[in-house]
Amino acid sequence: MVKKVLMIIYIVILTLLFIGITNVSFAYNPKGTTGSSVTTGEGGSSADDIISGANGFIESGENKIDGSINEGELVETSNSIYNMLLAIAMVAAVAVGVYLGIKFMVSSVEEQAKVKELLVPYVAGCIVIFGAMGIWKLAVTTFSKF
Repeated sequence: MVKKVLMIIYIVILTLLFIGITNVSFAYNPKGTTGSSVTTGEGGSSADDIISGANGFIESGENKIDGSINEGELVETSNSIYNMLLAIAMVAAVAVGVYLGIKFMVSSVEEQAKVKELLVPYVAGCIVIFGAMGIWKLAVTTFSKF
């Protein structure tokens, strides 16, 4: 009985998922209308419009007009992500270290041996995490000078 109810729930969920799938196109729309040009039938559907949109995209990339990359903002974003991930890594490393330390002090001899076995992957993980952060900082600092 329970299997039949679960199967019915599963079929209903799958049916709702398939009904909810929609095909939306976010194609270039030169007339400035909202929505998809495929579903609304407005602008951007002729071959000339598509080709002119593609040429405009290529020209803006070559001329660095709209959407050019600002190196200062890129470095600032990278630094903020680096600092956030470093803080998370430090908190996680300290929390796991404190947990292992307390467990080592409170446990029996056999459990202390298990904690000592866990110290090897803990130290290796700290080396990998902080090494990766160091390499990232070195790369950002080196390549931001160019």
